[in-house]
Amino acid sequence: MVGYEIFVRSYRDTNEDGIGDIRGIEESISYFLSLGVNLLWLMPIFKSPSFHGYDVMDFKSVNPLYGDIEDFKRLISTLHGEGIKVILDFPLQHTSSLHPWFEKALSGDENFRNYYLWSEREEVLLERREWDGQPVWHPSPSGHYRGLFGAGLPDLNYSNEEVSRKMKEILKYWFDMGIDGVRLDAAKHIFEDSKQNKRFWGEFLKDFEGKMFIGEIWASQDTVDEYGEIFGYVFNFLLSYSIKESVKRGDPDLLIEGIQESLKDKSYIPVNFLTNHDMTRLADEIEDERKRKLAFSILMTLPGIPFIFYGEELGMKGRYDPFFTEDVLEPFPWRETLYTRGQTMWKSFKYLRAHSGFSVEANESREDSLLNHIKELGKWRRSNPWIDVASIDGLERRGSTISYELVGERRIRIFHNFSKEEVEIEGIPLKPYESFIAKG
Repeated sequence: MVGYEIFVRSYRDTNEDGIGDIRGIEESISYFLSLGVNLLWLMPIFKSPSFHGYDVMDFKSVNPLYGDIEDFKRLISTLHGEGIKVILDFPLQHTSSLHPWFEKALSGDENFRNYYLWSEREEVLLERREWDGQPVWHPSPSGHYRGLFGAGLPDLNYSNEEVSRKMKEILKYWFDMGIDGVRLDAAKHIFEDSKQNKRFWGEFLKDFEGKMFIGEIWASQDTVDEYGEIFGYVFNFLLSYSIKESVKRGDPDLLIEGIQESLKDKSYIPVNFLTNHDMTRLADEIEDERKRKLAFSILMTLPGIPFIFYGEELGMKGRYDPFFTEDVLEPFPWRETLYTRGQTMWKSFKYLRAHSGFSVEANESREDSLLNHIKELGKWRRSNPWIDVASIDGLERRGSTISYELVGERRIRIFHNFSKEEVEIEGIPLKPYESFIAKG
């Protein structure tokens, strides 16, 4: 399986308002297929006051800027007809402060007030986020409420069984519509007590046997493994770091450590990636396109499900800023002019310029481009679905190279050269930063 993460607003516009839409995703199916993609992750598509969509006002609607429910139903049907599955990004930990539930809570409705977390205890109000020291509790005319990710995103109270029941109804609504799975945003923050949080998810997911849930767990590998047992799929942040740093430094040992810790002997399926919407784009971390090709070669030749963040296949740039996330979500460039049918223009380009060589058009016309490299890898990977659950054997380093064997329905040996020099391994010549796939 090959996954692809999309920010709908930035992808493809079909009604010439400058904003990407659901029909634009449908128009892009041939492009997804050319990448070997058969699993789409759509960042939040729900009604929201913000560009990013993670502060949801209505979990059962489509953002009207993107289309409507009928557009989405048609998209699901068309994608399924082409063998492509769809997962939706669900920020279930909170709502928008403009959600009707929260507005009713502020107005004094005791039932809806219990949908959220409130406190006036001084020692509680001093709580700060562990990663940046920002306040967690926010004032309102009705008292202080908890919002881990900001004042505009009040946390839901999952100790209230009615909240859990409502969220299960919402998920069932979308599964009945035909989605194949869900990305669980901020999954480790439903309850701040780790044991309580894991118990909650274990119970919550019993109603969704056989459905695909991918947990976002940005934590130690031990914690990731524990959640992997619950969800069945978790994002592999450790491997993301290991691949990028090993390629940047030319040090295969970093990759070996990452593989051994995050991929070996797992009872769940790791979801592997290089970057996502919460990270600086790959081209800003690794300027040399040959090294980026190597990073993707590694990503696509390891067990688990590989995901591509939209635009990484083109070399799009963008530095992540937690207080201004637009820079990693720039419009997707289809043609060199940047002014053509389908081009989104909801924000001005900060990194891209017309005729800069980073469009789909330019990449497709250059035989040795990163895009064409990824297309070959994607088609190979899609034709070998057994690799998702393969095991790794014979992992070893020889000088600047690393090799390992994928073991499953077949045996395939992989070689990667981390050096700027040409090398030879087992009689196989490898150019600088080149990979080779051989039968075992």
